[in-house]
Amino acid sequence: MVLQRQWRQIGNQVSKLIARAWLDENFKAQFIANPRRILEEAGIDVPEGVDVRIDQFSQRWSIQQSEDMLRVVWTIPLPPRPADVTDEQVTGWVQDGPDPGRLGTPTVCC
Repeated sequence: MVLQRQWRQIGNQVSKLIARAWLDENFKAQFIANPRRILEEAGIDVPEGVDVRIDQFSQRWSIQQSEDMLRVVWTIPLPPRPADVTDEQVTGWVQDGPDPGRLGTPTVCC
C-alpha cells in the first residue's frame, strides 16, 4: 500500500496536525470533518480507495479493510492533549517537529 512507503515521515506530519488540533479548535473541527482534505493540504497523498477517519477516543492508529472489503480505512487517533503539556511545548512540536520524549502523541503507525 502506498501509505506504508514512508510511515515515519507520514507519522511525523500527522503528529504535527494532531498537535495543531490541540491548539486550534477550528482546525480540530476541520480535521475531524474532512481529514482527507487536511492531510492533502499538509502534503500527504491519500490514495483513492482509502477512507480516513479521526478517532478522538483512541490513541492507536489502524489500517483495516472496510466492511464491504472494497476500501481501506485509515484511522488516525486524536486523543485529548495531555494535561501536563503546555501551549509552548505543543507550538514547538508544530513548528519544529515531533520529539517522542516530549509529548504523548503517536509518531508512527501500525
